Formats: sequence, structure tokens, C-alpha cells
Amino acid sequence: MTDQTSKIYKLNFYDRLEVKFLSVFLPLVIFFAVLSILLVEGIDYQKTKVQYKKAQQSITADLLALSGEYLWNLDKRRLGKLIESQLVHPGVTGIIVWDEDAQVFIQQGHQEQGENANLIEEPIYFQTDSAREEIGKIQIFFTDKYIFEAFITRVLQNLPIVLIICISIILGAIYISQQMIKKPLKRMVKAIEETEHDNFPTPISWEKKDEIAMVIHSFNQLMKRRQDLHQENKQLASNLLEAQKIEAIGHLAGGIAHEINTPIQYISSNIHFMNSAQKRYVSFLNSLKDQLSKDSDTQNTEEFNKWVEAKIEELDLDFISEEIDGCLTETTEGLTIISDIVRAMKEFNHSGQKDKSQVDINGCLKRALTISSNQWKHIARVEEQLHDGDCMVMGYYNEINQVILNLIINATHAIEDHKTERKGVLKVTSALNEDHCLITISDNGTGIPKDVQDNIFLPFYTTKEVGRGTGQGLTLCYDMIVNKHKGKIYFETEEGKGTTFFIRLPLR
Repeated sequence: MTDQTSKIYKLNFYDRLEVKFLSVFLPLVIFFAVLSILLVEGIDYQKTKVQYKKAQQSITADLLALSGEYLWNLDKRRLGKLIESQLVHPGVTGIIVWDEDAQVFIQQGHQEQGENANLIEEPIYFQTDSAREEIGKIQIFFTDKYIFEAFITRVLQNLPIVLIICISIILGAIYISQQMIKKPLKRMVKAIEETEHDNFPTPISWEKKDEIAMVIHSFNQLMKRRQDLHQENKQLASNLLEAQKIEAIGHLAGGIAHEINTPIQYISSNIHFMNSAQKRYVSFLNSLKDQLSKDSDTQNTEEFNKWVEAKIEELDLDFISEEIDGCLTETTEGLTIISDIVRAMKEFNHSGQKDKSQVDINGCLKRALTISSNQWKHIARVEEQLHDGDCMVMGYYNEINQVILNLIINATHAIEDHKTERKGVLKVTSALNEDHCLITISDNGTGIPKDVQDNIFLPFYTTKEVGRGTGQGLTLCYDMIVNKHKGKIYFETEEGKGTTFFIRLPLR
């Protein structure tokens, strides 16, 4: 197979298609070009003449319909505007309106003279309460000279175009019959269709030396460049996603650290308490061992029991026994909280996925709520209405996680900005239908102002203050859902009452 992406074609003069064609068909092309122009433009000329006659009637009727009222009211301004609107027509050269005293009331344009000129004069009437009165007349000067001038101009303008068209038609007929264009075009179309599915074919080969070869050579280079750009765009999209993820985690880092620090503090306190308790128990056991090592015959049971009770009271072992179960329970709960947060972070940061796989939507929603809990727990209560059982779709794990987290954080900001005394409501739902999964994320925050609703998915558009938003969150959400998953993302909002975002993902 010839490498069409690197080979450069240089055609000899006599190998060029236009040279071969012109040497045989040039006289015929010129003849048919001139004949076709005269025929087409002649028909158009006659149609234009008919339209010119109709335009005369229409313009006259329009002027008579309105000029009576304006003349009766002596309204020169409105009558002048009416006349100006009619003078726009190239066939109208001038208009004169006379009043009932045969005085010129208004005149615009010029009076065309000559064989192409045509004058129409009509009386102007006005309908009063009692009768229809003649209050003046109107003179309209027409000319059809522009029609012939336009005919000549179009003939001269279209002659080169028709010549080119005729050459192309004859040339195409010759080579299409030999299938010198059809085959490579089909292959190029097939190659373009394959690129729509991210499959870039091998370069197209063409052994002949002609313009087709040059087109194929350029096409192969274009496909190579497109493939390179596709790879670059995929890398940029991946980098942008990672940057957005890092940005989201960065904004949440303080809250996550606080969420982990709180259980760590009481776990630490409990461990110190249990360490102290362990030392007291060891001290008690050592003392008990020493007491028992004495001569058992000399021991008095009553004295021994009093000694044990005194030792228990001295070391406060009753209190320790009562508190140690609570310490262990509290420590276990704290470790569970830390484990849940770490697991959610680890799963959220899953990377390296190149192909679609089964994604658990309910799991994504729960992880996003866990990671962002410090953002919403003080300002909102969460309501979950998740689909019973598995809620799986084929998709990209990272992208879906990022979209859900972005929307939850946006909803939290909207509730926070609403500034009400009571806690807001953050509601997440999932539902599985026959061919898609529907996710909703709702808040009762500020809502989206009507004047910005059309812009929220645009790149770098944000209504948040500096440092709180980059204008990329919803843009990435749209790209991930619509372009990568072939789904839909849309919203319903009402200012002052809240917003609901809908994500519709196909199951396959």
C-alpha cells in the first residue's frame, strides 16, 4: 500500500484534467454557456416585466389607501414616510401629492422622462361621516429601465459562472463514467463516518496521478491531523476533568478534615481513658497477686473482702467498668465515620477508566453526599428517595461522580445564599425507567435569575464571587452528560423558591 500521507504529487502539464478537457470541449462549453444564460435570463426578464406591472398596481393601491387620511389631516410627516417607503422600489422615481386647491402638498423623487417612463395619476378620496369626498390627487412616476439594465448585468455576471458550471458538468460526466471520482469519494465518506465513532482508518491509497490523488493526499493529511487533534482533545478533557475534581476536593478539603478530626478527637480521648483504666486494672491485679501470695492460713476472709473493696474504691474501678463500654462503642462509631469518608474519597478519586462500565448511580449519590457533608450539614437537611435495588447505567464512573458532586455543591451554595432562619432542604432522587435513569438534585435556595438561565452552561460563565466558582462546573456537567453519555441535563427553577436539575442517562 502506498503511503499517501508522506508522498507529494507533482503533475505534468498534460496530465491535468482541465487541459485534456479544454482541448476538446471548450468550443461546446462556450456555446452552451451563452445559450443557457440568454434562455434563463430571457425568461426571468419577462417575469420581471410582469412583476413590474403588478408592483405598479400594488404601490398605487397602497398609496391611495393611506394618503387620503394623511392628506385630510394635513399630516406631512406620516405622508412623507409613506412615500419614502414606496420610493425604495427601483421602479418608482417620484411621487407628487396635490391638495384640493391644486397646490403641491408634498413631492419626493424626480419626474422620469423618456420612453421607459410611465405616469399614473389618481384622485385621492376621504370617507367622511356624510360622504366620500375628493380631496386631491396623486401622481406616481414609474420607469422599467432598471429591468433591462439588470438583465444585461446578470448576463455579464453569470457568464463566467455558467462557463465554470458547464466545464464541471462535462468533466464530471466523463470521469464519473469511468468511476474515477465515485470510488475515492465513497472511501473518504466511509473514513469520515468512522471518525465519528473515534475509529480512524488507515490512509486511503490512490495510484493514479491526477487531481483526485491530490485530494486524497490532502484528505489523508487532514485525517492525520484530525486524529492528532482528537488525541490532544481527549487528553485535554481528561486533564480538565482531573483539574475540576482536584478543585472540588480542594474546596471540600477543610470540611473533610474537620469531619475526620472530630471523631479522631473523641477516639483519642477514649484511648487515653482506656489506657488509664488498663493501668489501674494492672495495678489492682498486681496488688491482688501480692495479697494472695501471703500465707493463706493467716488470712481472714472478712479482712480480705474489705481489702478488695477498699482497693476497688481507691482505683475507682466501678466507674471505669461503667464507662468502658461507652468508650468502645463511641470509638467504633468514630472509626466507622472515618472509614466511610476515606472509602468515599477513594472511590470518588477512581481513575484510569477508558471504556464505559456499569456505574451504580445510588452509590455515586451517597458518596457525593458523604464527601460534601460538611458543606450542607449545618445549613440543610438531606432527603433521599433512591430507586429500590440496583440502579446501574453504562457510563464513565469519574464523570458521573463529578457531575453529581458539582450539582450538590451548587445546590448547597444556593441554599446558603438564601439566608433563611430555618434549615434548607437538599433532595436527591433516582429512578429507573425502561431505557434511562433519571437523577434529580433539588434545593429550596435562591433559584436562577431569568436573565442568566440561558447562559449557565456556557464556558467560564458564573454568577458566584471570585474564588467560589470558575464558570467550568456546569459546562463540564453538560459536556459529560450530553456529549460523552448521549444523555440530557436540564433544570426547572423559580427565583426565591429553588432549583431542580434533571440528569437523564441512557442505560446502554
